[in-house]
This record gives sequence, structure tokens and C-alpha cells, in this order.
Amino acid sequence: MVSGESSRGVGPGDVVAGRYRVEELLGQGGFGDVYRATQLNIDRAVALKVVHPELLSSDRSLERFRREARLAQSLEHPNTVRLYDFGQTEEGLPYIAWELLRGRPLDVVLDEDGPLPPARATRVASQVIKALMEAHDKGIVHRDIKPQNIFLSDFQGEPDFAKVLDFGVAKPQRSLAQGSTPVTMEGEIIGTPAYMPPEQVCGEAVGPQADLYALGLVVAEMLAGEAVYSGGSSFEICALQLSDDPPPI
Repeated sequence: MVSGESSRGVGPGDVVAGRYRVEELLGQGGFGDVYRATQLNIDRAVALKVVHPELLSSDRSLERFRREARLAQSLEHPNTVRLYDFGQTEEGLPYIAWELLRGRPLDVVLDEDGPLPPARATRVASQVIKALMEAHDKGIVHRDIKPQNIFLSDFQGEPDFAKVLDFGVAKPQRSLAQGSTPVTMEGEIIGTPAYMPPEQVCGEAVGPQADLYALGLVVAEMLAGEAVYSGGSSFEICALQLSDDPPPI
């Protein structure tokens, strides 16, 4: 990496930690940018997530990034995105190297293909459930299950092979939480309003049932072709989640 990168992050052509050559920007998120990169020692394509330089002064953001790496490292189910490596660049920017997925996230699939046939929706949902079974068994609640965090790839003999992404807001419930530093404040709302159960909207503690609630909303969206809760501000959607009136079918 060239001098001065700590102020601008990384870019195409940069070599990160002496191991990863950055090829192109794939996407941007709240905590970091994701690049297609090449792991030089074995010529393997990876997805490299690098934290935003401006977050280096935020202990909570850095701890959340490190926690994502620790949680993902503990998960081995084939329907969960695989973590290869994590560390820091020479300038101190934390990074995570993930398997590079080829396909489409579920939200793009729904935009392009429309409502899914029940058999296809069932196949996707069953794979997500399997990934969540492992996470929940390890005491990990994802807290942000939504179409954008479900990626569909096609392998020979395996169409719509689902991968659960982004454990950046996941919450360890037991053993992994011992000795860890809290990164969310009491009453803080973390997640996506359209897929959050009432207790999560209220900033209360959540358990595995929160992920199942969110997945139920995703299944309804796969079948209907549109989100159950949409069309308003985050505040309005949160109010709908708290309402005793069921949404219209």
C-alpha cells in the first residue's frame, strides 16, 4: 500500500497486508467497503472488507468489526458465508477476507424475477434455517435477516444455493459473550425496521426467535414479491411492527 492510504482507505492495485491485491470495489456499507481481491500466495479470488478510515477513532465501530470476524470464524455451515482471514493493514485498517460469491442477493432476485414459486421459496428458506440452526446452537443471534443478507449462487446440481451474510450486528448470547466488550447501548435499536420483531424495535434483548420472525417476513416477501412492511419512514414501519393489527394479506 502506498503512503497516505490511511486517510483514503484502499483502492485497486493496492496490496493489503502483503497478501491481498485489490482489484475492484464491489460495494459499500456503513462500517466498511468490500473489494474483489486476489490472495497472492494461492491466486484465490476473495471478497475483502476493509473498515472505513474515519471509523478508526470509534472504539465501538472497531469492536463491532472485530466481533463480526470472531463470530463468523466460529461458523462452519455451508449455508453461511466462509471467512478466510482477518487482520489489519499496515496503516491499521481492520480487514476481513471472505469467500467471493458469484450470483445475486435475494433482494435483486426478487426485483428481477418477481414473486418466487412456493417450491423455490421453500428451498431458500430451508437453507437459511439450517445456517441459523448452527448460529443459534452456538448462542449467536443474527439480528438482521433480510433479503439483502441472503445471497443465492448456482453450482452444478445446486441452483439457488443460499449463503447467509453479514454478522456485523449479530449478538452473542452466551459463551462467546464472556469477556467481550458491549458494542450496543441499552435501548439502542440495531437492525432493519421492516424485518424487526417488536422486542427488537423496542430496543429490548432478543433471542433466536427474532431471526425466525425476520425469516418469516422474508418468506412472505418471496411469495408476494413485495415486503410485508414498506412504503413509509423507519418510524412508521416500526409503529406497524408494534401494532396489534395484523398486516393485510
